[in-house]
Amino acid sequence: MEEVTETYTPLPHYPYAVTELNTLAHHVRKRTLPPQATHFLHLTLLANDRNHPSTSKPAKVSDVIRPVLAMAKEKGWPVVLEATSSGSRDVYAHLGFEMLEKITVGKGKIDREGRGKEGGEGVDMWVMMKC
Repeated sequence: MEEVTETYTPLPHYPYAVTELNTLAHHVRKRTLPPQATHFLHLTLLANDRNHPSTSKPAKVSDVIRPVLAMAKEKGWPVVLEATSSGSRDVYAHLGFEMLEKITVGKGKIDREGRGKEGGEGVDMWVMMKC
């Protein structure tokens, strides 16, 4: 859970790309969060290892996210995230997330895969929210 704030304050130990991502996403969220929102859930680093030996049935993103969405709905908190691929963007849209804006992180500094590259295209991400 994060508090809605006027400005984003980066943490000094965050790498450049994380600070840039959080700054860009903060500006999008600030423009689009419901005016009455004082807090929101920010989902970060959702991943799925379909080959992990812990289960014979591969978990789906929806298995992880649905209980979180139910809790957020009960508390009245918007849920926000940044999708890092068009595939994940589509999965989150299927779960009811609205695409707020496409952002590009690291433009001029990294390539599409996130590797350092002078003049690189940057990495596209989609800021999404479900109220």
